[in-house]
Amino acid sequence: MNQITHLIIKNKTLIFSSLIFFFTGIFIVLLYPGEGKFRFEFQKGSTWRHDDLRATYNFPIYKSNDVYQHEKDSVVSSFSSYFDYNEEVVKEKILSFRTDYTELTTQMLKIDSFTVGNKIAKIRLYKDSLQKYGQFIEKELNRIYEKGIIENLNPKYSIKGASIFIIRGKTAREKQISEIYTQSEAYSYIKETIASKFPHSQHFPVLDFHNYLKANIFYNKEISAHVLQDEIQQVSLVRGMVHNGEKIINHGDFIDARKYLILLSLKKEYENSSGFLANMPYIYLGEALIILSLLSIIFVFLLFFNPEILRGKRKTLFIMLLPVFFILTASVSTHFRSFDIYLIPLVIVPLTISTFYNIQTAIVIHLLTVFATGYMVPNGFEYSFIQIAAGIGAVLTRRKINHRSHFIKVSTLVFAIYSVIYTGLILTHEGNFVEIRMVKYAVFAINALLLLLTFPLFYFFEKVFGFLSDITLLELSDTNRPLLRMIAEKAPGTFQHSMQVANLAEEAVLQIGGNPLLVRVGAMYHDIGKTEAPAYFVENQHHSKNPHDLLPPEKSAEIIINHIKRGIEIAEENNLPNEIIDFIRTHQGTSKVRWFLNAFKEAHPDVILDEALFKYPGPIPTTRETAVLMMADSIEAASRSLKEFSEENISALVDKIIEYQIKEKQFEQADITFAQINRVKQIFKDKLINIYHTRIEYPKE
Repeated sequence: MNQITHLIIKNKTLIFSSLIFFFTGIFIVLLYPGEGKFRFEFQKGSTWRHDDLRATYNFPIYKSNDVYQHEKDSVVSSFSSYFDYNEEVVKEKILSFRTDYTELTTQMLKIDSFTVGNKIAKIRLYKDSLQKYGQFIEKELNRIYEKGIIENLNPKYSIKGASIFIIRGKTAREKQISEIYTQSEAYSYIKETIASKFPHSQHFPVLDFHNYLKANIFYNKEISAHVLQDEIQQVSLVRGMVHNGEKIINHGDFIDARKYLILLSLKKEYENSSGFLANMPYIYLGEALIILSLLSIIFVFLLFFNPEILRGKRKTLFIMLLPVFFILTASVSTHFRSFDIYLIPLVIVPLTISTFYNIQTAIVIHLLTVFATGYMVPNGFEYSFIQIAAGIGAVLTRRKINHRSHFIKVSTLVFAIYSVIYTGLILTHEGNFVEIRMVKYAVFAINALLLLLTFPLFYFFEKVFGFLSDITLLELSDTNRPLLRMIAEKAPGTFQHSMQVANLAEEAVLQIGGNPLLVRVGAMYHDIGKTEAPAYFVENQHHSKNPHDLLPPEKSAEIIINHIKRGIEIAEENNLPNEIIDFIRTHQGTSKVRWFLNAFKEAHPDVILDEALFKYPGPIPTTRETAVLMMADSIEAASRSLKEFSEENISALVDKIIEYQIKEKQFEQADITFAQINRVKQIFKDKLINIYHTRIEYPKE
């Protein structure tokens, strides 16, 4: 039991990472549609590569989405809307006219402008004319209202022959829109009619006909929508049947538009029928096995090629968080049909992972994320093909994103890849340009623009998960930053030493693989602890008196060793990232301050020596970058003590120092091979020879 407990404690981080993978798998399975998948892959315009296929049951041939949508659009465009006829408006306006006209005629008859002898006859004659004039107008108003005055006429009714339904009481009758007035048309009509019938109408009361011509036909939104929905529902989804036993397609047949439609219909029927309750356990089991396989591949890959991810809880959580988020988004898109699946900027996954880890991990995670999402989306082959090409193209072109302009270049590249492959697939399947949907290019452009979100996302990931991006490294490498300015001012020799180490280490890591920017920044800060007592370090003494001459060896060793501790404290006080602090912590490993150790032995030959007093606290380097920095730091410092800068001396110095570090087992925990160490040696030799301008001595003639 104790052994089991010890084993669990020893591997608790790995167990925790395994649990993250396990629960991630459960979550992804729950996102899956829970429906069977058609086992035949096919594309329009290609050949049927499977065996001959016959129908094993009756199924309908569904119309294509474009055809079905076109038929629905035709119903909408030709639909005659419903309007209510309002009798009350007519009664109100006719009564208003009668009242106003009676009042005006009464006033006009009171005017005493008739000849005395014929006054009564003239009044009677004028009264008859006024009555006829009023009756004519009322008759025309009734005639106009009988046809109807419509409110806010929709532009679609300007089409010749367009009609609407007018509801009067419990009946609705279709009427040509040309037979109905607008308010302006009704006003023009009555004015022209009166002018034609009564050319001397100036002798009659002056009327403002706008007051009596109001809309009496109003749009009935509720009934129109209900009837339209009924008509749309009557549009058939199918265009024929395939019967049991009927041959669908032979091996090698060309998949034309009709056969493609039949195959799609068969696929739809199969996937719908496979979702019966009795089949669900098997479907979920199959989906679980698929997800288990994909996650197992990721886990094994990380275990062998990137184990530090599995050793960190936050790193494991992060590596799962991105794929799960995009799988969730794809699931929402396919389930609710709320937005185009290509709007999801899936390339964010490899771009982000390649920034914080490496290109191999980014590609593996991206491939498996695409496989997981491609399984649930329509046209999974096309989707996967496009996404894989875009993701790999993006990370191969910009392996590290350390400038804002890189994001624009990557976005442009992704848009180009999407567009070119989409165009190629359509031409392959359809054989023409007609089927290309221009809206797709707009979707690809939006996708590419969404990739620009990765820039602020990097800052978020750095703060939440403790990562370090190249953008932050570039900011830290600015020599005008306060910490670097402090080193330059307090310990100028240390600053120059750090810059030389940075140049050596950066070139070596660039050649053997790794993050050259990380090692450069680590080198610039690795000796920051020396600013506490710069005069005790030889590079800052400049021929002045050595303060160590006044100290015992063990005290001098304590001061030298203490620069590691103080460097870590200064770095933490100034919020330097942990990855940079690792360079401070490990650049001397567990080596000894040999100069003062030997001095103590010479001064006290009979004293039993506690070598821990002269030993750096460690730890030893754990990464390729920190290992290279240790080599570069020791070699650069030792090279300053050479009296003669010949190729032989430099070569011997490099070999001696690195072989000693290997003997002291300083690189045992770092992911660096002997072949890479030998390569680093040669790089250092070449760089130092160039630095000190050694020349080949030509033979004398």
